[in-house]
Amino acid sequence: MIRDKQITYEHPSILKKRKHVPLTFTRASVAYDKYGNSVPVNTPRFGIAGGPNDGVLIEEKHTNLLTADVSQALTTESPYTTGTLNGTYTFSCMTGSYELSGGATGTVTPTSPQTKTITSATVTLTGTATFNQCTNTRYPLSWTLGGTTMEAESLTAPSSVLDIVGDGTGQGTIECEAYIPSTHKPIGAIGYNWNILSHQAGISSSYNNIRFYHSGSARKVRLLTSDASGNISYADGFADDNIETGWNDFAGRYSPSSIIITKNGDTSGQSVQTTVKMPTEKGTLYIGSYGLIHQFNGIIRNVTISRRKRSDGEITNRYYRDGFGVDKEVTLIAPLKNNLNAYRVATV
Repeated sequence: MIRDKQITYEHPSILKKRKHVPLTFTRASVAYDKYGNSVPVNTPRFGIAGGPNDGVLIEEKHTNLLTADVSQALTTESPYTTGTLNGTYTFSCMTGSYELSGGATGTVTPTSPQTKTITSATVTLTGTATFNQCTNTRYPLSWTLGGTTMEAESLTAPSSVLDIVGDGTGQGTIECEAYIPSTHKPIGAIGYNWNILSHQAGISSSYNNIRFYHSGSARKVRLLTSDASGNISYADGFADDNIETGWNDFAGRYSPSSIIITKNGDTSGQSVQTTVKMPTEKGTLYIGSYGLIHQFNGIIRNVTISRRKRSDGEITNRYYRDGFGVDKEVTLIAPLKNNLNAYRVATV
């Protein structure tokens, strides 16, 4: 579902009470937008080629193994043969098409990247295409110049927007819209975990955690929590086959008594876990990654965090409101549609 309305506020007075929340975006390299234009270091990108324009892209590190010239333009008159490849590679382009031959076969188009397992072989690219790419990571959503590496991206928010320990009741609600590109289906084929949001603290990333993510091994979207000893609990949400291409609305609710995950406002199909391990320490809050790894590799927008575990009725009602609606319970609203402006109304 795509919403084009403006974010709704419960009462005009709330708009006056909102306060700015600083978000920090990092990427230690240049990147390229959906038109192939260079984007400076530590500058976010909004939208993807062939996809929506109104959300922030959070992507993992990837290297284009083609030469700079071939990555910019391939012609039928000048086919290109790779060096020896050994592993799993994804071939893609932004315009035109090309054929693979040799160690892999298939037709590469902008809407049909080809992921191939290649064993000690070379591959020849023949055709007419631009913004071409060969990577040893699956499903990159952006192009980078041949012979260069785009570094991993991260977006962080202050941990104070989560009610976890000490100053509150240890409960909250996380809501967001996540865009799943068609190239990510079937989702399980990605083979790793991608993260919508994660909170990390303690002696390692497995401790004091609240994590909203896709499990590559279980092939499900989960809400996971863990305590200071690394004991975990999770609500198993939705299998890959039940996650649609395009926009998906996810809601995760947590408290010491239960954690719940809901998709697209349908509380009848939600998953509930009543044996809960909760964090006891605040740490860094990442949007679209798990620290500097397991990036979402998609578009995220309308990240909304509330200081209270909302009811089933509220979750369903808020699904139909752009940005899920802002009321006195909201500790973070980050639209992320074309900038990193974020706000809070409540404090925790």
